[in-house]
Amino acid sequence: MEQKKLAQILAKDVMKTGVITVPSNTNVLDLIKLFQTQLISGAPVVDPGGKIVGVVSATDIIRSNMLKKEEEESVSPYFKIEDIEDNNTSFKAVEASQFKNAETQTVEEIMTPWTLSVNENTPVIQVAQMMVKHRVHRVLVVGAKEQVLGIITAMDMTELVAKTGN
Repeated sequence: MEQKKLAQILAKDVMKTGVITVPSNTNVLDLIKLFQTQLISGAPVVDPGGKIVGVVSATDIIRSNMLKKEEEESVSPYFKIEDIEDNNTSFKAVEASQFKNAETQTVEEIMTPWTLSVNENTPVIQVAQMMVKHRVHRVLVVGAKEQVLGIITAMDMTELVAKTGN
């Protein structure tokens, strides 16, 4: 990307493409395995037509109260709701067997049924403001038919500021 002032940079300049999406009927065990193998902590949830219906994250897995009570004490202290976002190392270390109902519960049951999204021509300053206002770690970049074109994460924004220096 050519050197631009931060105010001139658009979502399409920063977004990552090739976003891993998750069908809403995926079971949570498969979701956990996907997060572990792809080293991600969240993904857009799509219907059979590819339209975004929500977003699911490692936090959603924890919040779904699926950890077996007797094993909660053995989970790494770094595997806590407030710290789980984008902390792939800790999430990867937790075994899927520590979760109850992971084979029968679906992503649709635990996902956040809304997402923050922007179009590719949205200024990144506006994207950053949305992330702060709504306290989220990722914003989806969508096309006219609400299909995923890309994603912008908090880390992408941090890298952008570090690179532009303005």
